[in-house]
Amino acid sequence: MRNLDQIQAIIRRYGPTVLFHPREAYLPSSVSWFFKNGALLYRKGDSVSLAFDSECFNLPREGTNDREYWIDLPTDGRNERVKHGNLENTELYHKHGKHHNLTKKSPLFSDST
Repeated sequence: MRNLDQIQAIIRRYGPTVLFHPREAYLPSSVSWFFKNGALLYRKGDSVSLAFDSECFNLPREGTNDREYWIDLPTDGRNERVKHGNLENTELYHKHGKHHNLTKKSPLFSDST
């Protein structure tokens, strides 16, 4: 069995490298941070957007893209903050297994890098 130092060495060697363009306007965050900090849910035909509830129960559940709903940035002073994301809590979601389920996630940055 590998020890922690060996595992971290493997991650540094073979883990993903994420690069951003110097003028990138939209930076990542965790999904929960994005929802909690101002992302809004819009529904076609409605003039008012909805904030996400803490458990995201107000997301559509049909599983199809009927173009009735979309997510957007807030239009108030939170816009720039949400647009610039939160790199400290960003997670990479990656595929694994035969059917490529998005079931594992890892921090984008860690103290060991």
